[in-house]
Amino acid sequence: MEHRIVEFKAVEQSTWDSWVSQLKGASYYHTWHWLRFIGQFHQIKNNLSFIIQDVAGKPLAVCPLAVSYLEREKVFSFSFNYHPCGAPVITSMPRSQRRELLNYIFSLIGKYQETYGCQQIIMAWHPLNSLVLDHATEVGNEDSFELMRYGLFYQVDNTLVIDLNLTKELLISNVGKYHYRHIQRGIKKGLRVEIYNNKHNPDGLRERFNEFHQAHYVAAGRETRPYATWEAMYEGLSAGKASLFIAFVNDTPISYLYCGEFSKMAFGWSQANVKEYEEEYSPRHLLEWTAILFYKENAFSYYEIGERFFGSQFFYIPSDKEISISSFKERYGGRLFPKVKWYGYFDKDLLKTDYNQRFRELLNCNLLVKIPEEK
Repeated sequence: MEHRIVEFKAVEQSTWDSWVSQLKGASYYHTWHWLRFIGQFHQIKNNLSFIIQDVAGKPLAVCPLAVSYLEREKVFSFSFNYHPCGAPVITSMPRSQRRELLNYIFSLIGKYQETYGCQQIIMAWHPLNSLVLDHATEVGNEDSFELMRYGLFYQVDNTLVIDLNLTKELLISNVGKYHYRHIQRGIKKGLRVEIYNNKHNPDGLRERFNEFHQAHYVAAGRETRPYATWEAMYEGLSAGKASLFIAFVNDTPISYLYCGEFSKMAFGWSQANVKEYEEEYSPRHLLEWTAILFYKENAFSYYEIGERFFGSQFFYIPSDKEISISSFKERYGGRLFPKVKWYGYFDKDLLKTDYNQRFRELLNCNLLVKIPEEK
């Protein structure tokens, strides 16, 4: 099979996304704006993402890939800092040709490994990919564990997804009672939510986005990531790939939610509250509920709220705060979808060290079966 490699760095946004849209199984992990965003972290030494085309220019596959230096572990990794690379996506073709092309992709990764000395690789597969979003005849999770072929280990995390094809009445019935009371409370207290994107309030985009950035800085007490990542988010907002939801008390903004958008799905990306208003108004409840209804009214099929962590797993031990936040998110009524993450090693010594450390950390956690207490 004759083909050619086209690097991400050499392609404009509209062209890249046009190619990605032709590859069934692609998710927002493969889009230009997402790769632009996660490519801005300081630890990333080289964004090697590429698309494979046939001789006629038809896209055959896409492979997000970057070289990062993980400072905590002191190792070079194929990842976007600690964000995984989206797993390779290949167009529909006979199975033998698919295996041949996937083998070729991993042979390229092998050559990059020799060049950059990477000791590990981190990848991920997203359940809300274009097979699902386009209602294709194929099963949406086909080939989701295919990377076992290359000796990668996997971990399955849960992500919370709301089916926007349900009626509004069913969506409401799925929301926890505590959550819905706070949504109604916000409405009674006069909270209003405004939407900012390239179609709604476009003239105020930059000003409102800067306010969101400042609110995030104040809430965190520091800049949590490089300024360039914020500029990449603003580019997505102004390009129609995201929306910013803002809750107001009178004319004062008190809570912000930035959502990314891909095909017929949207996902909560970043959120910040103005602390002095949190206790009285609990604005996050109404803010995210408004986003959910907005996407339903605009013919989106799914809204991803985010990961639901229940406790420690081998490759990741969530903090108490992460578990608490994910419990909060679950009360919006989303269903649990599997999100597969892949971990591979090129260095046997790192494999031994990493596994021994992870086992030690796990043994300090409560790993026994959790039996719910009777109420």
